[in-house]
Amino acid sequence: MDIESSIIVPIIVALIGVIGILIPIIVKMDKGLIRKIFWTIVILLIVSIGVLVCMLLDYDGIKIEITHPKEGEVVEIRESVKGRCKNIKPDQKIWIVVYSYKDSRYFPHKNHANTSDDTWMSPEVEIGGTGDNDKKFIIQAILVLVKHFHHQNS
Repeated sequence: MDIESSIIVPIIVALIGVIGILIPIIVKMDKGLIRKIFWTIVILLIVSIGVLVCMLLDYDGIKIEITHPKEGEVVEIRESVKGRCKNIKPDQKIWIVVYSYKDSRYFPHKNHANTSDDTWMSPEVEIGGTGDNDKKFIIQAILVLVKHFHHQNS
């Protein structure tokens, strides 16, 4: 979900809260009821503001974006795929997978991408073959949780 559409709900809740605070002030109501309504709305506003701040800061959000090649760009058979990333943990790796429309298959690359701070780059990836001129492919960057295991011989 992009930020623009995800902000709508907290903003609507905040507006309802402001209207809820103004109505008892404008309309004469019992002071005890006004106090209950006021505190309920204050709590709703605090929660809404907290949700909005987390969304704007993208709290703990993992992001992976391909910056090269760009969508629709003509690529070579062997191409390094590059991108930006955020909040990738040491036990997570970015792998490149190429989907061939011609073969209706996914082809994962044999090595994971190298990450540093907020960028990543894959070793050269094979995108199709010599007979695949003018064919379309999908290039995907996939985040994989890596766990190491040892096989015990019996």
